[in-house]
Amino acid sequence: MKPPARRKVSALIKERRIENVEVLGIEMPYLVPIRPKVNTYRATLTKIKVGNLVGWGEFLIFGERFWPVHPDLHRYLKESLMGRDLFSMFEVIYDSRIDFGVGLEIAYLDLIGKIVGTPWSNIYGRKKDSSPVVYTYAPGIPATQDFHNFDYIMFVSSGSWDKDEEVLQTLEITTGIYWPTPDTMELADEFGLLVLSENPIARYTDIPLLNKYNYLTFLSQRAFWDYDYVMIDVSTFGVTKSMRIADILESYGIVPILFPGFSSSLLNSVAFHIALLYADALLVLTSHLIHEDIGSPSFTVEEGEAYDIGRPGNGCWINHGIVSKYAVNLSTQ
Repeated sequence: MKPPARRKVSALIKERRIENVEVLGIEMPYLVPIRPKVNTYRATLTKIKVGNLVGWGEFLIFGERFWPVHPDLHRYLKESLMGRDLFSMFEVIYDSRIDFGVGLEIAYLDLIGKIVGTPWSNIYGRKKDSSPVVYTYAPGIPATQDFHNFDYIMFVSSGSWDKDEEVLQTLEITTGIYWPTPDTMELADEFGLLVLSENPIARYTDIPLLNKYNYLTFLSQRAFWDYDYVMIDVSTFGVTKSMRIADILESYGIVPILFPGFSSSLLNSVAFHIALLYADALLVLTSHLIHEDIGSPSFTVEEGEAYDIGRPGNGCWINHGIVSKYAVNLSTQ
């Protein structure tokens, strides 16, 4: 009986070996500019192949700093990961030189869940199977959901006072979150909305939006526990760091709001799974702002609540036709 047992272990080890790594660029328009001068959804998709399984990760890119990705990064990932055991890739994921570690981490968790056959939030010990949704609206976006079904709405400013005011009046939005520009800040008071700000210590901030560039400033301010809600930008932190911050917030009785960036269903699914790990956490829904989504999320939304579909890994189904349509092979740029 021993030889069959050895073959079984050997097969498991082989299954965990990373056989291929790809980095694809994606560019497609948003339905409308989601912030002034932000017209294009731009991301890298990371694919890691283990056996017959593929893990998918996403990293958002704003501005030209990382676009196109230098071929050296693609070569570095291949040299560092191919042939390696899946469970030993942590040092590459958290290499401080790699800004795309978020995409690697997401792809890694996707693979772990698929190998085990369960959503990865189950492995981490989820506290619930659904999450309240913060529905994101930007002026000009067709409403894909009935606003009245949501307890939480986030209104993203167009940058124009008149346009925002008209839309807020038409939609009768009198409660919710407002992400203003400097020119539209005072509209929040007019409509009684909570101000979301990336300046976490500004006096007008009702809900701070934390990202990897400002969170140390926020955590160093002892008054941060005065907030009822704090939004976490999962697209810049990734999973592990988002969870660490959510742990801190929860210990102070602050409700974490998981924001996937203005991203596809893939990062929306990741933020959803993090939200399931915290009893009071909220999920921000943003994938409907993209012209064409690269897939479908790991959840369905009913009456303002996101419910887990139960697919393994990240749970996001990838539409390979859409990926091919908008993909840019960054390794050859």
